Amino acid sequence: MDAILQDIRYALRSLQKTPGFTLAVVLTLSLGIGANTGIFSVINALLLRDLPEVTRPNELLLIGRTMDNNGFDTFSYPDYLDLRNQSRTLQGVAAFAVVAAHVTGSSATERARAALVSENYFTVLGTSPAHGRFFAPDENQPSNPVQVVVLGAGLWQRAFGGRADVVGQTIRIDNHPFAVIGIAPVGFQGINRGDQLDLFLPIAVQPIATPEWGSFINERESVWLQLFGRLGPGVSLARAQTELRGSAAALFAASAADRRGWGITAATTVGFDPFTRANVVSFLRLLQGAVILVLAIACANVANLLLVRSASRRKELAIRASLGAGRGRILRQLLTESALLAWLGGLGGLLIAYWGSDFLKALPALRVGGDIDFSPDGRVLLFTLAVALAAGVLIGLLPAIHAARPDLAGELRQGAEAGRLRGTRLRGALVLTQVAVWLVLLVAAGLFVRTLRNAYAVDPGLATDVLVAQLDLSLQGYDEPRGRGFYDQLLRDLEGLPGLRSARLALNRPFGGGFVTRIDAQGALIDAEHRGYRTDRNSVSPGYFETMGITIVRGRGFTAQDAATSTPVTVINEAVAEQLWPGQEAVGKRLVRTWGGPALEVVGV
Repeated sequence: MDAILQDIRYALRSLQKTPGFTLAVVLTLSLGIGANTGIFSVINALLLRDLPEVTRPNELLLIGRTMDNNGFDTFSYPDYLDLRNQSRTLQGVAAFAVVAAHVTGSSATERARAALVSENYFTVLGTSPAHGRFFAPDENQPSNPVQVVVLGAGLWQRAFGGRADVVGQTIRIDNHPFAVIGIAPVGFQGINRGDQLDLFLPIAVQPIATPEWGSFINERESVWLQLFGRLGPGVSLARAQTELRGSAAALFAASAADRRGWGITAATTVGFDPFTRANVVSFLRLLQGAVILVLAIACANVANLLLVRSASRRKELAIRASLGAGRGRILRQLLTESALLAWLGGLGGLLIAYWGSDFLKALPALRVGGDIDFSPDGRVLLFTLAVALAAGVLIGLLPAIHAARPDLAGELRQGAEAGRLRGTRLRGALVLTQVAVWLVLLVAAGLFVRTLRNAYAVDPGLATDVLVAQLDLSLQGYDEPRGRGFYDQLLRDLEGLPGLRSARLALNRPFGGGFVTRIDAQGALIDAEHRGYRTDRNSVSPGYFETMGITIVRGRGFTAQDAATSTPVTVINEAVAEQLWPGQEAVGKRLVRTWGGPALEVVGV
C-alpha cells in the first residue's frame, strides 16, 4: 500500500509539472467517457431500474391480445374476468385503462390522468398505500359501483397540499362526488414506466368516468383494458404462455362475434409494451455503438500523447532503471499515471452526463414516458468507474510497455532524441486507427444527415403551422345542445383573433392516433372470411380541409348543410378510393361500416 501511495503522489507531481498536457488529456477522456456514461444513464433509466414502489417486478408480465400472431392489444372486461378466473400459473391478473378526468382540489379544477383499475391492481403490483387503503372487492362491482378514489402522490401534493386528512373526505371528479380512501406512494407509476397517474378509480365506474363513450363495461366486443399478471412460484414464462394460448382458444372460440385469428401472448418487458421496448433498444444500441467508437478515438488520441510524453522522459526512466528500478516497477508507475488521468476524465464524464441528461430526455426517440429521470445513480457511477479503469488500461498499456524497456547505455549516451524516434511507428499506427474510426463515424453521420433531410423534404399533405388546443366538454358537465352552442361561439371568437387565419374542430389531430373502423363498398359481400378494410377515421367540422391545407382532388369537403338530419356523408382519401372502387369514380358511391350504422355517401376525395 505504501508503494501504491508513493506511485500516486509521484504521478500527481508529474502531472502538475505539465498542466497543459494534463488538461488536454482529461478533457479528451471526459468527452469520451461522458458520452458513454450519458447513454448508459438512459439505458439504466429505461431498461434496468426497477419500477418504483413495485415488489419483485421481475415476476410481472404483460398480457396482450394478438391478431394473426401480430400486435399487442387490449381486452374487454368480460375477457379479463375469464382470464383471471381461469389462470392457474399466475398469482393474479389485473387490468387498467387510462382516461382523462377533471378533479376539483382545494382551490381549482385541473385536468388529470385517471386509471380505471381492477380491485387487485395494487395487490398484483405489491404496492402499499402511503395513507389510507386501496380498493376492496365489493367496491368494484359493475352492478353496484362505489364511487371511491385513490389519489396519486403528485396530485395529492399539488391539489390538496399533501394533507393526510384528505383521506375520508369527498372530492368532485367530473362533477361527481368520490370518497378518498387512500394515497398512492410517492414515485409510483404503475406498470408503465414514466406514467404520471393522478387518480385511481374502480373499473366499475366506467360509465361515470367516460360518459361520452356510454356504458360498455359488460360488452365483450369492447376491447379497452391493458392486462398484466404475476408469475406463480416456480412458474416460467413458457409455461404461462402455454396456458394463455389454451385460454385464448377457449375464450375467443366461444364468442358470438368473429374472433378467428385472435390470440393471447405475454411478455416480460415490464415498463413498456414489447414494440416500444424494441424501438428503444434499437435506438440505444445505435447510440451506444457510436459513443464506444468516440471513446476508442479518444483513447487512441491520448495514447499517442502519452507516447510523445514518454519519449521525452526516456532519459529519466533510464536513470531510474540504472538506479535499480525494475521493469515492473516502472510499468506500474506509468500505469498509475494513466489510471489517474482516466479517473479524472471519469469525474469530468459524470459531470457531462449529468448536464446532458436534459438533452437526452428531449430526444424524440426517447420520449416514451411522462417523467423519467435520466440523471446518474449508483449503477451509473459503477459503470463510469469501470469505463474509466478500462480507458486507463487502454491509454497507458502500450506507452508504458514501450517506455519500460529503456536502452540504458544508448539513452544515457545519446539523449532523448533516439528514444523519440523509436516510438514513431507505434504513434503512426495509433493515428491510422483514429483516422479509420473517424471515417466510419463520418460516413454514418453523413447517412443520418441525408436521412433527416429526406424526412424533412417529405410533403405531409397538410399544413404544419397549426396550433392545437384540446377540449372535452363532456367532462365539464355539458350536454350535447349546450356543447354545440359553446363550440359555435368559440369558433366565432377565434375567427376574430389577429394573426389567426381560421379555426376548426376535429375529434383527432393529424398523426395523433384515433379511432379505427372497418369499411367496405355498399353491396360488397361481408362474411366471416371478409370483414372489410381497416382504416383510421376522424370527425371534423366544415372548413377543416381548407384550414389544414388538405387538397380535395375530387368532389367537395363538408359544408354547413351536412347536418345530423341530412344524408350521412364522408370524405375519403385516394388510397381508400382505389381500394374500394379501383379504376372507378368514388364520388357518389356509398360505403358501409362493417360493424353497423347507416351507409355513408362519398362526397369528396
